[in-house]
Amino acid sequence: NFIYDKFGAFTFKHVSSILIESLLNMAYQSDNTEVYINVSFNHFEIIIIEKSKLILYNTFAYHSKEDFIYYILFTTEQLNLDPETVNLVFIGAISEHDDLYNIAYKYIRNISFGNRNDTYIYKYEPKSNYSNFTLLKSF
Repeated sequence: NFIYDKFGAFTFKHVSSILIESLLNMAYQSDNTEVYINVSFNHFEIIIIEKSKLILYNTFAYHSKEDFIYYILFTTEQLNLDPETVNLVFIGAISEHDDLYNIAYKYIRNISFGNRNDTYIYKYEPKSNYSNFTLLKSF
């Protein structure tokens, strides 16, 4: 009630809602199956979209690169997705030089990085055009 009293009415969205809505908008009218991985320091979200429909959203804590790839491969296996043909799209705190990227590339062939497609003018440029994805999509 304090927040309503102080700032008035507003729409509250969970961070996962913002992420899912943004990715669904990006994948609108796509016939492909896309596996999005939103990487953070010690956890990641996996979002699978098939033919513009949400198939799965989950979050996993990881402590090593082996944990990281295990959860991705296990999830794709459960959904009968082939690591040789599935499209995996990284967003968040990851780059081509990271151990997480390298181990993923070892097992999954089609890896790319997402794009926020924003038009903001930044005082300090973000590390990449796929970092801080959820934060910048919340505006």
